[in-house]
Amino acid sequence: MTKIITKIVILLGLTFLSAGCVSMQTGNSGNSKVASMSSDEAYSIGTTTLESVQNELGGTMYVFKKANGNTKYVWQSESGSVSAIGLPFVGGISNKTDRHTLALTFDKNNILSKKSFHKDDYTDPDVTQMQSQMMNKYMNP
Repeated sequence: MTKIITKIVILLGLTFLSAGCVSMQTGNSGNSKVASMSSDEAYSIGTTTLESVQNELGGTMYVFKKANGNTKYVWQSESGSVSAIGLPFVGGISNKTDRHTLALTFDKNNILSKKSFHKDDYTDPDVTQMQSQMMNKYMNP
């Protein structure tokens, strides 16, 4: 009986220790073509049309009408991972977000007038404002 209890304790101890180093991929979302971009060089201000970009990237839910009549479109791709280092509740937790954000602004004639491309943990200010407004709407009806 003592040998069985000893084996169970050792097995539980090894299970506890092996759970100390965990890495978990939290998934991918957004536009896969934006995820593979290294820059926004494919698009030229003054010549690239909205139609050509949408043919390549597809649509986006982030569309912002500007006061000057221009329209800003934002495409994002995001993947993340969580890593726990050390023993559970003792070590540190590391969160990493790999985000690509492409923001293209088109004039009234749907010709590209402004562009930006960011990697890493960047969120476009218009997207942040929209998400904040949505949270306020649903949290404070």
